[in-house]
Amino acid sequence: MKSVSNMTSDEYEKLARKIYQCIKDAEYGVNTIDVQHNVNVTGASGQAHQVDVYWKFENNGQTQQVLIECKKHENSVDIGRIRDFFGVLYDVGKASAGVNTKGNFVVKKGYQSGANTFAQYYGINQYILRDASPEDLEGVIKKHWLIFEDILLHILSADVEFEPKYQREIGEDIEVVVERTKQKISLKQYINDTLKEEYQAKPNELRNEISGAGLYYIDEQQQRYDLVKIKPVYDMKKIAEEKILLFNAEEMIKFILIDTQTNSKTFFAG
Repeated sequence: MKSVSNMTSDEYEKLARKIYQCIKDAEYGVNTIDVQHNVNVTGASGQAHQVDVYWKFENNGQTQQVLIECKKHENSVDIGRIRDFFGVLYDVGKASAGVNTKGNFVVKKGYQSGANTFAQYYGINQYILRDASPEDLEGVIKKHWLIFEDILLHILSADVEFEPKYQREIGEDIEVVVERTKQKISLKQYINDTLKEEYQAKPNELRNEISGAGLYYIDEQQQRYDLVKIKPVYDMKKIAEEKILLFNAEEMIKFILIDTQTNSKTFFAG
C-alpha cells in the first residue's frame, strides 16, 4: 500500500474509511447499515452536501450516522474548515430525526488552535492520519493489537459429487477422511476452512464450488466414495478481528491514527 505522502486525496479518503470501518467493526454490538465513500447527503435545508465517508450503523438498538471529512493538506486545518463541517453536520442532523449524528475530521498535518477550540466545544472528533515515523515507534514494544478483516461463515448444506456416482445432499453434516493423513474431519468444517483460506488470499472472490480432491467418505456399508466436487450453500458475514501478535514494529507498522483530543495513538500495518 502507498504511503500517505504518495496518496491522492481520493486514496487518502479510502484509507480513512478502511481504518474507521475496522475500528467500528471490532466494537461489540455494532451492526453496519450503510457505508459509502464520496457521497451526497441532503440536509434539512434541501441542500446536498458532499461527504468524504458516510457511515450508518446500529449500536445497541440506537441508529447512528457518522460523517467523516478528510483533508490531506500540507498545512494545519484552520477554524473555517471546521466551521463549514459543523454546518454540514447540523443540516444533516436536522434532517435525520431519531438518528444520532456525529462528525469526525481527519487530516494529515494537524489543526490550528481556533479549529481545536471550536471542534471540542461542538463535539467534533479530530484525528491525524499519517505515515508512522521512527520517532512514533520509539518505546513501542514488539507486541501490539492489529485488526484483521475476516469472514464468519454458516454452512447450511452442501451438494457433493462422489466417485463412484452417489449423489447426496449433505444437510446435517458427515465426516470425511483426508487421504494424505487418514484423519477424519467434518465436511462443513472442511468447507469453512477452505473458503476462509481462499478469502484471505483473494477477498471477495469466494467460489460456489470447491474441489473434493484428497477426500473420501465411508458409508454405513463401509463403501468408499471419493469426493469430486462440493457445492456449498452458506451465509457469510464480514467481521473484523483483533489479534495480538509479536512483530518487528519498524517493518510492519505503516500508518498512525492520533486522536488529538485524547492523544491516544493507534498503529496500523500497511
